[in-house]
Amino acid sequence: GKRKQILKRGFPTKREALTWEAKQRSDEVQPTSITFRALMGKYHDFRKSRQKTREDQARMMELHFPLIDEQVGKITKQQMAEWYTDLINRPLSIGTINLILTVLKGIFKFGEDFYELPNYCSSLKRLRAPKRKYTVWDIDEFNQFIQFEESELYSAAFSFLYMVGARSGELLGLQYTDFSGGKVHIHQQLTKYGLAPLKTENAERTLKLPDAVQAQIKPILEGCSEEQPFVFPIPKVTLRDHFKRAILASGVTDIRIHDLRHSFATNAICSGASIVAVSKYLGHSSITITLNTYTHLLEKTDDEMIEIMNGLYKNL
Repeated sequence: GKRKQILKRGFPTKREALTWEAKQRSDEVQPTSITFRALMGKYHDFRKSRQKTREDQARMMELHFPLIDEQVGKITKQQMAEWYTDLINRPLSIGTINLILTVLKGIFKFGEDFYELPNYCSSLKRLRAPKRKYTVWDIDEFNQFIQFEESELYSAAFSFLYMVGARSGELLGLQYTDFSGGKVHIHQQLTKYGLAPLKTENAERTLKLPDAVQAQIKPILEGCSEEQPFVFPIPKVTLRDHFKRAILASGVTDIRIHDLRHSFATNAICSGASIVAVSKYLGHSSITITLNTYTHLLEKTDDEMIEIMNGLYKNL
């Protein structure tokens, strides 16, 4: 039919204006006739997605969503349930399955909001990844490892990660102005996109440094300047390569570089440090995260508990 121009002024918010605009566009399409593939195209137009994003997600849907050319309005709840059951039983990683679901949920939600299409994807649950197991080093293993790192810069970097519990991105984002009076102020991180703020407010923290770390850091700080402010001007991949080479040379247990952080927390808790202090050093957003991660270290056996209680009440 002939298009009718509608003039509307004075939207209170930009969101309402965009919603109204999308509604006008939706009137041009019969909701029951639009295919999922076509809806996906409109979704990317609305989001102004990059071409690579469009191509990657189109390829993903072609591989994993057999209803891609079905009319969205005619896709049934039973079809979605059967597809979901098939998806989660495929030999795919949990991350891949959740990525597929995230993309699918976004497109269906767009269709629901702007084209009044049914959204049977909203009830499909993302999978929860099991807790990753980690391995830690005691001080003897770390000392054995560090003897095989010849570079003073890399040796100081690994000592900092092991004795302070920082993340590698936080380490690489440190500048000489972040150090003062035996303390370090951690407030930014180095990502693949450059310097970025930390994820949460609690992640920003000022920590006292162990004497051994201060001794290793001191000559490195003296070599920093405004022209070269970074304490550890090291690419993350090179840091990882040095780490793996020293592990192979020293013969210690093979661990991830992030496990140096777990080693710090484990050693601190097992040596009697409070969970509150450990949580602060780790920069966790909540002490609950620290407890959930390291609660097994706090558990006492019945015999240990009786020994503690007998010691407390022996004079009664």
